[in-house]
Amino acid sequence: MSGTQVIQLRSSLTTSITLTHQKLLYFQNSLSLGRSLPDIELVNQVHYLFLLISLYAFWLLLSGYFLPLLLSLGGVSALILVWLLRRMDKVDAEPIAIRICFKLMHYIGWLLGQVVISNIDVARRIWDPKLPIQPCWEKLDIKVSSHLEKTIYANSITLTPGTLTTDVKEGHFLIHNLTPEGMQSLREGEMQRRIMDIGL
Repeated sequence: MSGTQVIQLRSSLTTSITLTHQKLLYFQNSLSLGRSLPDIELVNQVHYLFLLISLYAFWLLLSGYFLPLLLSLGGVSALILVWLLRRMDKVDAEPIAIRICFKLMHYIGWLLGQVVISNIDVARRIWDPKLPIQPCWEKLDIKVSSHLEKTIYANSITLTPGTLTTDVKEGHFLIHNLTPEGMQSLREGEMQRRIMDIGL
């Protein structure tokens, strides 16, 4: 066996051991909360079923068509997404279930308002003959710590016209922005505070 093959085998074994350890920790934490293994599996199945129904309902809301072929395609799409998510949860042993709560819904409403405001601002600048934009990349220090909070924060920035999260690091994001005002608004931290207040 060559040196390269030994290194590859060692890497594969290390990865397998790490994933097994993560899964054991996940089950251990669940058991410490008083859940048995069948209870954990039942909770997971209910979670995936709820996700499947939610995705299909959202697809119907966006589609507006109720032809048998389109309904079937929407169902297949939702099934594939849930199947992929379940596989990813098994690999990283970190299944994430977002709790639907008032603070989360309030944040989504606030974010939609910011998207509208930013859309108007970007459209105004584009239509201005002077084109008052100053595109640049800047580092944005962050206080959010969990993977879920970072994901929501980075995607919220990207959803807001005029700003784009291009890289996610341990203590900061790399942001592309059209104007200094957009970056200044992020540095004021209102979006980050609202995400942290959700308590995910």
